Amino acid sequence: MSPTTVQILGEKALDQECGQSCVDWAVGLLETGSDSDALAVLAGMTPPFNHFEVAGRRDRALAELGIADVSKNQAVREWAGEHLRRAWNEPAYCRSALSFVSDLCIRNDYQQDLFDFYLLDCAWDDLDEVGVAYHWLEATRDSIAAVVRARIESFLSDRVF
Repeated sequence: MSPTTVQILGEKALDQECGQSCVDWAVGLLETGSDSDALAVLAGMTPPFNHFEVAGRRDRALAELGIADVSKNQAVREWAGEHLRRAWNEPAYCRSALSFVSDLCIRNDYQQDLFDFYLLDCAWDDLDEVGVAYHWLEATRDSIAAVVRARIESFLSDRVF
């Protein structure tokens, strides 16, 4: 599956290396009918990648497609939302999504609106390691999945994505 535009904006906001994921994103957009000169050039790039060259092409492609820059917090929030929606629809992905969103929270200086997911990830680790959720006292081994699911539901219902 090709990276989404939300993922690309999130990676850009967090100053992540721009390489294969940007190329795969461009290929995916071209396959679905998007068209721009910068997108076509980006889709044709091959390793080894120069981050600055690929990032420049990515930025030109975003501009040509009319995709506006968003704030760092918004880009990270939307990327988290993408993973949390998937976790909501695919409960087996819940633990992975929780870890991913926790990492996003950390990488964006403990982003406030993602902080509960960081705490819940730590609580789940606590439960796995010692049987007590020091980071979320109400959670138990039997309830942690339901607690996380309720927090995901609240997060998704509070925001328009």
